[in-house]
Amino acid sequence: MKRKELLIVICVIAFGIIYNAVESGDFEIRFYEGCSISPRSLQDRKYPNDFAREELQYSYANIKKIEIHNTAGGIVVEKSTDNEDGIRVKPLVRVYHRSKEKAAKIEKTIKIVTRTSKANKKISLSIQPGEGFPYRRVRVHFKLVVPEGIELDLWNRYGDIDIDGCGKNISLDEKHGDISVKQAETNIKIRHGHGNVALRDINGRIELSSKHSRIGIKNAGELKLHFSHARVSINRVEKKTDIDYAAHSSIEMEDGNGFALEGRHTKIKLKKINGGVNIKNSHSAITLEDITGNVNIKARHCKIFLDQVISDSVILKNAYAYIGIEGITAKTLDILTSHGSLDIAFDQVEERINIKNKHSRISLEYPPSVKPLFNINSKYGTIIDKTSVKYTILKEKNRMSLNNPEGKPEIIINNPYGTTVLKNSREEPKKPKMEKVETEEFRQL
Repeated sequence: MKRKELLIVICVIAFGIIYNAVESGDFEIRFYEGCSISPRSLQDRKYPNDFAREELQYSYANIKKIEIHNTAGGIVVEKSTDNEDGIRVKPLVRVYHRSKEKAAKIEKTIKIVTRTSKANKKISLSIQPGEGFPYRRVRVHFKLVVPEGIELDLWNRYGDIDIDGCGKNISLDEKHGDISVKQAETNIKIRHGHGNVALRDINGRIELSSKHSRIGIKNAGELKLHFSHARVSINRVEKKTDIDYAAHSSIEMEDGNGFALEGRHTKIKLKKINGGVNIKNSHSAITLEDITGNVNIKARHCKIFLDQVISDSVILKNAYAYIGIEGITAKTLDILTSHGSLDIAFDQVEERINIKNKHSRISLEYPPSVKPLFNINSKYGTIIDKTSVKYTILKEKNRMSLNNPEGKPEIIINNPYGTTVLKNSREEPKKPKMEKVETEEFRQL
């Protein structure tokens, strides 16, 4: 046998031995920071072997905070009953293996280290070993039964965190897994990636940073969010919702008090928002319905839809996309747009409408009882009057204008290259034809 053929045979045999060792759990391949091949994927998922560790008990008078650093597994926190004022921690090591004997050997390598700080009244639990943790075989699960006011600082990987009816100053860090927190009278800080986040009945401030998450929030005190590649559903927020960064995401919110968002490629649908809306976005649709308060939208390549807005000031800046406004009541309406058609049907504007536009078609519809003061100029475009008044349109060389000496509100339109159409709404108002925005319904988590 030639040397080259012999080398190939040796390599095949070596590969088979390594492969069988990895599959059996006797050998683990790791790359960095203890991360093995496909750590989220467990071998022999159908063969769990549970090894319960000794339950830990502490007095609430001595311990006010619990920290857990869990390499891979899950954490469940429940509120203790009225007749229990202590803290109970129930660790369980679960090894996935066809062989119970090999599972028992692997389980013995897992150490749960407990540190207690009397000065800070804190208990810390962590998993060892670190670099050699058998990710594809082992998950460590903690069940905590605690009083309502215990502080929680939980760090978890490749598993879920579930908190129900307890916790104070909660801090959560989850990489691959779901987070669920219900009925907490406290502030919460969350860092999350890859999974679901469900928060319900949180009477405090929620600070959430996430990537690739599906987020459902219902009944919250206040929100401070930062996310990308996420799907977000929010229902009922008592105070302001502030989203300082949202990229390549979808957000749907109903029933809030003040909303601010800075996004990019973010679909936005808001309904029943008091306290005003401030949005910066690009390349995705923005839909606002039943809004009370000032509206300020700065966008590009975004279809914008406003329906039933009551405001002192509405300011819209957009380009290369459609704007549709219906049923608006405001003191002032300012629109700066380009290369996108604009449909406006207002109920009442007290003081001023100011539109600066290029290369677009504008349709302005208002009740017959309204007698505006017009100042409309179009250098190379057209002005079409379909109102019952029949205004005088001046035509000059390369210029059309409409000016009348009195009326209210003042309507200023500068549309040099587009068509401007004026018309009265019907006695029984009919919604103007607007392009439909496709919004995605989110299942409440």
